[in-house]
This record gives sequence, C-alpha cells and structure tokens, in this order.
Amino acid sequence: MVTTFNIDQFVSITDVQRKMGEVTVRLKKEDIVVLRNNKPDFVMVNIDVYKMMKEALDFAEQQDVFQTVQKRKNKKAEIIDSSQMAEKLLRRVEKFNTDYV
Repeated sequence: MVTTFNIDQFVSITDVQRKMGEVTVRLKKEDIVVLRNNKPDFVMVNIDVYKMMKEALDFAEQQDVFQTVQKRKNKKAEIIDSSQMAEKLLRRVEKFNTDYV
C-alpha cells in the first residue's frame, strides 16, 4: 500500500513551530507531513484519525490472536486471510471518511 500526499500537506518544522494555530486548523481537514532538513520526518494527524488508526491496529492485533486461538482450538475453524482483513479495515476507513470528512 502506497500512501500519497498532496504538496500542500508538506510543512517545515520551522513553520509548524511558528504557525501552530494555523497547523491545528489545517489538521481538522488533512494530515500534515512535517519536513526536517527538507525530508519527511513525521506526519501529524487529527485526533479522530489517530483514534481510528489505533482502533484498526488493535482490531488487527486482536484478530491475529483470535486466529491463533482458533487454529489451536479447532483445525477446521474459519480463518480470514490478510486480504479479507484489509477489506474490512478499508471499509472502516471509508466509513470514517464519509462520517468525519
């Protein structure tokens, strides 16, 4: 999976420090890629996006544990593969985007 960003989403660390108010307003609409020495250093995301990402990660980890338990418990248990899990996560992201964006 490749993540792409719009050129307008790139902000220098200096601008983040000087214009934090503007940055926080922008974060309500889009993620921001912070540049240090003209190279991407980190991404700032809205708290709602972070919570959704954390929830998706927790879900994936729980799913992995569940699959392991099911494999050990019953060899005939239905196990979803990574592509099915990715589709579920994608649907959650799309739902988030329609609900919050």
